[in-house]
Amino acid sequence: MKKAINTGYATWPKEGYREKLLVAQYRRMLGAFMEFKGGGLNDTTLEVAAAPTSLVQNLNYLPSWSNSVDRTHATTFCEIDLPSHVGIRNSAGGARDRTGRPGGRRLPFNDGQFDWVYCNALIEHVGSFERQYELLKELTRVARNGVFVTSGNRWHPIEFNTGLPFLHWFPLPMWRRVLKTIGKRSWASESVLNPLGSGKLQELTNLLPGKLKSDIGHVRIFGIKAHFFLMIQKCVDR
Repeated sequence: MKKAINTGYATWPKEGYREKLLVAQYRRMLGAFMEFKGGGLNDTTLEVAAAPTSLVQNLNYLPSWSNSVDRTHATTFCEIDLPSHVGIRNSAGGARDRTGRPGGRRLPFNDGQFDWVYCNALIEHVGSFERQYELLKELTRVARNGVFVTSGNRWHPIEFNTGLPFLHWFPLPMWRRVLKTIGKRSWASESVLNPLGSGKLQELTNLLPGKLKSDIGHVRIFGIKAHFFLMIQKCVDR
């Protein structure tokens, strides 16, 4: 399942800089997801994303970037109001139906309710390692066939949320103290930003119950791994 995608200067959007570059990255990872799940005409998909805040943007790209065939099938969009509230809306543009409850960490869906689950740029924003595992376990629980999760690479020279170079390579407690000192206090809390490398993604995956196959692909910027996408396939008895 291993996949690698490289992004160079020629692929930067003309309006360019960090936000536009990230959109280009997400588009490539969405393409990797489409290839990962294949072309099942009757497959259902759940997209799980963070509800927009002053820091974390709504990254509900799946409906607008899917091809016309994929758009003909219902995709459910589930928003998580960080850190705990959960809401749902239909990706075709239906009214938002907020069904979450304070303190709830369980997605409001049945086991295996969707064929595929797609989760973009969320796992680094849900808090501690334990909360990241809880999210990944829930994504896997409601998926019948597989899960696709994207995350920035902590070890890329640029930390894309803050836009700062190299400081995130410090031990996390030191990095958070530096963020507070230089006026980036809003990003300094673990509950807001807890960056991951491929090792942590694999560690989280190894804790999951059940029969699973997994692999981690990556998207490069100027030859350096900038984002990872975790692909989990469930071994389904047919």
